[in-house]
Amino acid sequence: MPHAVPNKTGSGAEARHSLRDVLAHRLTRYTPTVLLDPLDDRAVILDLTGLSHLWSSELALVSEILADCDDLGTPPVRIAFGDTIGMATIFTRGAALRAQDAALPQRLSWVYWIPAGQGIPFLRRYPIAALGFRQEIVDCCRELGIRTVADFMEIPADAIAARFGRDTWRRWEEITGRRTEILPPWQPPEENSVTQCLEYPCTSPEALAFCLQRAVELLLLQTATGDRGITRLAVTVHCEGGGKVEDSLAFFTPASDPQRILEVLHLRLERCHLPGAVWGVRVTAAETAPLLTRQGWLFEGLREERRTLRWGRLVERLAARLGEERVLQPVLRAEYQPELAWEGFPIFSARKRSPFRATALPDLGPRPTRLYGRPIPVAVMAAHPDGPPYRCFHGGKWFAVVRAWGPERIETGWWRGRTTARDYYRTEWEDGSHLWLYRRLQDGRWFLHGSFG
Repeated sequence: MPHAVPNKTGSGAEARHSLRDVLAHRLTRYTPTVLLDPLDDRAVILDLTGLSHLWSSELALVSEILADCDDLGTPPVRIAFGDTIGMATIFTRGAALRAQDAALPQRLSWVYWIPAGQGIPFLRRYPIAALGFRQEIVDCCRELGIRTVADFMEIPADAIAARFGRDTWRRWEEITGRRTEILPPWQPPEENSVTQCLEYPCTSPEALAFCLQRAVELLLLQTATGDRGITRLAVTVHCEGGGKVEDSLAFFTPASDPQRILEVLHLRLERCHLPGAVWGVRVTAAETAPLLTRQGWLFEGLREERRTLRWGRLVERLAARLGEERVLQPVLRAEYQPELAWEGFPIFSARKRSPFRATALPDLGPRPTRLYGRPIPVAVMAAHPDGPPYRCFHGGKWFAVVRAWGPERIETGWWRGRTTARDYYRTEWEDGSHLWLYRRLQDGRWFLHGSFG
């Protein structure tokens, strides 16, 4: 996994991004998988897995890359090879620190080479800050006496997730190669855009709708030539006095139907306040993707495809009305405490992430099909303080518990602050319902937490 970082990149982020885009386009001659490092706006990542046979040696590959950089006029670069993307990043930055300590000339390009399969032993030498965790995580590690990566490796995986959070655990799994890291690939800047102007500024919603419709139709003519649909649309509404409204829309599947795009666009603009009369609009296909064209089955497959399309339309309308950050996709987590056993990711961002696989938990008891957002306090009678319930008061009346299974004890670690300690019971009531109850060990109170079926 080569990871290349220019030592200097000119003045300003705009120059950096422009230089990096040009370099990324040039590097596609070596591999189609060229990634822009989301954590460093100077870095480019090449995934050369399975392509080593195309060069006589890694030295020959490095020579060609350095020649390309010199041809483009880029500053001196640092290149590192690692077993994973995360390792290559760490080796590049860590080697840079040592180069500065040794007072090496910054005008020279150089390569940091780690033999294949030897990344972990080299990684152990680095300080904990080299892993790229958030600063508060780094500070917490230092308070616990964790100074180096070798110290961090002594912590069990489950303890990392519980003590430092799921994001830290997931990043550590990616660095060590136990979890595949997939970054969004580089796309060349899109040139597909249309500007449509009105004859004179006006505040009429009908005039704005007509202007948007015409602009979207013309834009789709441009994208249709490459058999591509729009996955993200950037919109700018220009108003009198220099005011403007800028926004973007995401689509669940590539969109090529003007009515579908306009429906979502109108829902989004209803949330916006226009600062004045509108004189024109500009729409840009910020991201595109090949249209989904596949042969469908006559009956079952067709119904399944229609369900997918209806689901995508619903997600798009909800995101337009509520905002993309409020439309979440639930993902299971390897967590014992029931209410924390899932987390929500914005659905459009989640679709670009690598598939998340939760670590299997051993010896889990049955879980309800419906988990209440907040446990409901209930009055319970039991044969003895630590025994199962045999009568419950809920909804204004008492119910007899016909059968009870349990207890299943769930406790959280001390490092979470407020301790959670519960005994869960799966119960069958006299009315036939199967409910999930637990007794809080701290005070003996009972709560209804979910239902089965």
